Amino acid sequence: MDLLSAINRLVGEDYLDEWSSCVKDLPRDQRAEAFRSAEPLWIKRMVSEGKLLIHPVVAADLKNREWKPIDLHRRMIWASVLASIDSPQGKERFNANKARIVKKHGNDWWFDIYKRVKPAYAARMRIKKNQESHGPVLNHMARHSSVFALALHEEREAALKMIPKN
Repeated sequence: MDLLSAINRLVGEDYLDEWSSCVKDLPRDQRAEAFRSAEPLWIKRMVSEGKLLIHPVVAADLKNREWKPIDLHRRMIWASVLASIDSPQGKERFNANKARIVKKHGNDWWFDIYKRVKPAYAARMRIKKNQESHGPVLNHMARHSSVFALALHEEREAALKMIPKN
């Protein structure tokens, strides 16, 4: 595997906890470079696809910074990733991520992330509830009508504003 292929795999992977498996065949000295190069591209993709649960002000700040996060942004992103876990092994994945975060960054980082998970999860549930309540007809209309699309976008933005911006 070459560096460019590894970067492309990282950018395409939604879950940060799967990143290590994307670079396992890459020489050790190139892994940090792959992570560094992929991070802003991944953030840009996740925000543009609506998969990152962060306050709209934070998303704008990241865009202004050319998608290069500071530590605070990284903690917000981790909270989003943890709040977005949706699998039968969700609790195990959550705890494994917690252990990795504590090992790499310490308890202060973890506690900051943990306090951000609940509002991110609440925003996720509100967005999900809104999507389910609209049904396929309204979602179809939103794809073909700027008025409906704007209304759905505003609902999503309102949900994301439930997440702290600092």
